[in-house]
Amino acid sequence: MQYGDCYMIVSTAGNSVVYLPSYPEELSDNTSVNWAESGIIGRSTPIYSYNSTSARQLSFSFDLHREMPKYFGERYKSGSYDTYDVEKILETIRKSAYPEYENSGLKPPIVTFRFGEFKARGIIMSVGFTWKKPIVARKYQLCTVSISMNETPNGVRSANELYSALNPFNV
Repeated sequence: MQYGDCYMIVSTAGNSVVYLPSYPEELSDNTSVNWAESGIIGRSTPIYSYNSTSARQLSFSFDLHREMPKYFGERYKSGSYDTYDVEKILETIRKSAYPEYENSGLKPPIVTFRFGEFKARGIIMSVGFTWKKPIVARKYQLCTVSISMNETPNGVRSANELYSALNPFNV
């Protein structure tokens, strides 16, 4: 399945695919490790016992403008181009922060983001929209979208499974 350089897939009632017309300005990718320190009588340095590694925590933001063209080249130069449906993109992003209700309980939407070679799959922890001028036809034209998410692994992981800095695990 080929979507392009930047997209978001939300696993709710079928897969909602949203193409994102921009890369984040910066992307934060953090993992915390919990090691327990134990002092040993007669030893000058402590020993460490592994407790856990946190979920991969990601945060990023990107700008959406209501007049971002979908096409470049001749169609753009001639002025006959379509623009991205920013409202639809924002609606899908907002929906990704809410669970689905099923007979068996709540189901969190699993979201996959791809920005070029960078991929992440997980649960949205926060979504923020910051609207900015200019205002055209009583609507703000520029929106900065901020997202933080926690990766959801398919199982227990070890250091032997790491394969790249951008995508430490097969997402």
